[in-house]
Amino acid sequence: MMSLIDIVFSDLFVSADPLEPSRYRVAPGTPIQVLPAAAEADVDSLRASFICDERVEFLLKWADLPLRVTRIDHVGGTAWAVSRGASRSSTLEELNIHPMIAKAMIEIGKMKGGLVATVGSSRQGKTTTSAAMFVAWHSVFGGNGLTVEQPPEIPMHGPHGQNGYIYQCEVLPTASEVEREAEIAKHLRRALRSGIDRIFMGETRSPSEAAVALDAATTNHLVLANFHA
Repeated sequence: MMSLIDIVFSDLFVSADPLEPSRYRVAPGTPIQVLPAAAEADVDSLRASFICDERVEFLLKWADLPLRVTRIDHVGGTAWAVSRGASRSSTLEELNIHPMIAKAMIEIGKMKGGLVATVGSSRQGKTTTSAAMFVAWHSVFGGNGLTVEQPPEIPMHGPHGQNGYIYQCEVLPTASEVEREAEIAKHLRRALRSGIDRIFMGETRSPSEAAVALDAATTNHLVLANFHA
């Protein structure tokens, strides 16, 4: 019997209505297809988990498969957009980045302060590239790093290399952008008081958040932030 694990997908779309077929795409930019009926039993299990979770965005590990879930409240009810996550951070080499460029990216990790921006459109690999660089900094140069994400997308928490450690922190879902910015600022204030050397901001969504990142970068902390452009 076919399982959801057997299906290669980058995105899965699940309706709260069990009678509505689930849909998926194999990779970003590819056509959306109807999920084979044999895999809907697994989707029923996922749907039950989604319904019990009131968060708008969250991570879920299902059958060793990391999933990023975003709730969509629409005029017909509720649905969830599910993206397949990574089980670990890729290396710069695995991302096929030229060795000379990869070396230059790693050397940035020596800096005692400043803002490094990863810029690109949605689903183009900003977080994947940034995570690989952030992990490389701590693997090579050691020190303490902290991430501020909603939700954390790529596992980075824990020791890296001989003397590096990354603390991965989740910004809790909030009712408004103002509350979100306050939550991010709270994490950054703690980082500034906790002997953190480098900060990773998973997604910088507003001018106020960019200002917070810039402020942290001027206090001898190296900040790596993602921006949509």
